[in-house]
Amino acid sequence: MAKNVKVVKLSEATPDLDHEWKVKDRLPMRSGARGTSKLFSSDVADECEVVYQRYAAGYLGPYHVHHHAENVWVVMEGEMAAIIGGVRYFVKAGEAIFMPADVPHTTGNRGPGDMLAVEFYTPDPPAEIRDAIVS
Repeated sequence: MAKNVKVVKLSEATPDLDHEWKVKDRLPMRSGARGTSKLFSSDVADECEVVYQRYAAGYLGPYHVHHHAENVWVVMEGEMAAIIGGVRYFVKAGEAIFMPADVPHTTGNRGPGDMLAVEFYTPDPPAEIRDAIVS
């Protein structure tokens, strides 16, 4: 059962690209390449997590798989490049893409400016996966 109702203004939650991201057991990501703001998680929802993503031009994340969750990305600004199960997709502002669980994928920014997207995970990732990205 959801714990709270929460309203978030995306204009006030835009991720900062100045954060240095590190992924456990992997090389650090390039500083300024990616920023995230968690909009909704276990603080208000039992079965989903919603993350506001911001990718700098040229950013491409690691190829990985989510065994625990399906993903939906809604691109708000710019153009996202995604490789899902070895197939490349381009998703423009105003478009959305579904990524099934257990399928390897990566996401990145195809455009010359920042790419902003809202990512939905369902169900909410377990704590050990949520905590895999540390600052």
